[in-house]
Amino acid sequence: MPAFVFVTRKFPPSVGGMETLASDVWAMLRAGSDGARLVAHGGSTAGLPVFWLRAARAVLRAARRPGDVVVTGDVLMYLLLLPFARAAGLRLVTMAHGKDVVWGFPPYRWCVRRALRHAPMVLCNSAATAEQVRRAGVAADRVHVLRLGVEVPARTAADVTRARQELRDELGVAPGTHVLATVGRLVRRKGVAWFVREVLPRLEGDWVYVVAGAGPDEQAVRTAARDTGLEDRVRLLGRVPDAQRERVMAGCDVFVQPNVPVRDDMEGFGLVAVEAAVRGALVVAADLEGLQDAVADGVTGLLVPSGDAEAWRAALTDVLTDPGRAARAEAFARSCADRYDRVRMGEEMVRLLATAPVRSRPTTTERVTLGDYVTSAGDYAIYSLHVATYEWVARLVADKEVLDLGCGTGYGSRLLRERGARRVVGVDVSGEAVERATADEALAGLEFRQILPTDREPLPFPDDSFDLVCSIQVIEHVTDVDGYLREVRRVLRPGGAFVCVTPDREHRLFPRQRPWNEFHVHEYDPAELGRLLGARFGPVNVQGMTGPRRLLDHELRRYRWTRLLLYPVTFPGVPEPLRLAGLRLAKRIAPHRAGSAPEGTRAFGFDWTDVVVAPDARPSVNIVVVAGALPSVG
Repeated sequence: MPAFVFVTRKFPPSVGGMETLASDVWAMLRAGSDGARLVAHGGSTAGLPVFWLRAARAVLRAARRPGDVVVTGDVLMYLLLLPFARAAGLRLVTMAHGKDVVWGFPPYRWCVRRALRHAPMVLCNSAATAEQVRRAGVAADRVHVLRLGVEVPARTAADVTRARQELRDELGVAPGTHVLATVGRLVRRKGVAWFVREVLPRLEGDWVYVVAGAGPDEQAVRTAARDTGLEDRVRLLGRVPDAQRERVMAGCDVFVQPNVPVRDDMEGFGLVAVEAAVRGALVVAADLEGLQDAVADGVTGLLVPSGDAEAWRAALTDVLTDPGRAARAEAFARSCADRYDRVRMGEEMVRLLATAPVRSRPTTTERVTLGDYVTSAGDYAIYSLHVATYEWVARLVADKEVLDLGCGTGYGSRLLRERGARRVVGVDVSGEAVERATADEALAGLEFRQILPTDREPLPFPDDSFDLVCSIQVIEHVTDVDGYLREVRRVLRPGGAFVCVTPDREHRLFPRQRPWNEFHVHEYDPAELGRLLGARFGPVNVQGMTGPRRLLDHELRRYRWTRLLLYPVTFPGVPEPLRLAGLRLAKRIAPHRAGSAPEGTRAFGFDWTDVVVAPDARPSVNIVVVAGALPSVG
């Protein structure tokens, strides 16, 4: 299970729906992950610059810890941390609440659209928020609606009676007076001023309306109460302590959430409506935006068309005159407690986060297919080396069960099955690659699965499952090499073998130079890789991969120029964020451009049959190591 790092700028002691949710989310992440860490700010905005620096440091630390998943509490926090994450090769998961997506300040909206597309996963508090995230350009398969949960207080019928009496005593109203209540920050979208001006004058009977909260729309609410002559029946309590907030929600007869649509703003969810419902208040809310997720109409409360004053009057009159209102509210409370269960929310959140592809570096082989690699001689040289590798491995697989760890688009796994392997399982962390692999015609004894990187979750196979594990062009991508090799050893049967193929750094890099491929964590020389695998698997056979000059010249020429031009950002001691930023800048300045293909790939003058694997291969572009107890592979 990954270690979660939760970064939020909205946390208690600050008060609000986002703060309450952030506190709950942290409790769930801490319970669902060993080593979870919180980087939070609550209170005065004066401390935000220091908090931002702490948050940036946490992101850079997480990038160095393979199992960490960083979750930002909202989209603004995500935007502020994205430059650090991208420089460090980390992708941030973010929560989205509604307004943090739709806020109308044009530069902000532009940044949201540009930045969210890099998020591997966006956790939304409602279907309405998810729709706005998709409109911002995020792929649908990265957008997830997380049904929020709340803590359900233990209470009895006597507790309900006492709470209602205490609230009436506090307000100084007669026992038979109906108490309507709203709790929350007074902003225009909450619709409180509209409700006071348009709905309350139509409402008959003995009632008072209690508003607990403060905000920029407070004066508009006071003005509406004065203009309608309802100042004595509309009680504005302002910002209240938690205990009084609890009394208002638990002691009112009807909790109203009369939101209205406001341009460049929205109600992402409406958590307070759920909190009121589980305390026994009958909730009546606007059928608008995230409230449609917070209130299940007729199940946990009632939804009324937003802005329809007559519909609101009719709904409230029906509720207040209903002799079975108390029983109805209790039934709603039970349904709400079951529907918005906090434990279930936590389990779902942890499950989703465990699958988030947060590493910018892939840990699998290049996803090559013939159709992608025939446009130039240089590209076709790469393809030929890949095919030659699998053809060489095919000599070892007869009647064996094989795991292709990092199968990419699956062409090599299929080749191994066709060359005599009894069973081949191809696995890859890329869902796109696995989907492409499974799109080809089914073949008995061949299957593909998507997995999590081995630094985050063990391979999904029992011990001693395979006779041979091949992992081609993978180890150079792996951050937790010990964990990766430990899993390979675990799934290998006694007497099995591990075939590992990786670029040979001898011709790619200067001595001690760091990789100029931004997705490579470390590149090996033959002696180093032989020692590494020999210590874990026993005897090793180390060979090189070479070929005729007409094939190798394309690769060797690329190595010579690339290692020289990129040395300023890859020499020893360059901080990892600077290395990655420099390599990405270089890629933008000089992107790969494929040349035109001649008629037929053989017109390049070489193909995979020209590739040679041998102990004395020179110059060697790839290292081929067989570790374990197989017969001679010379």
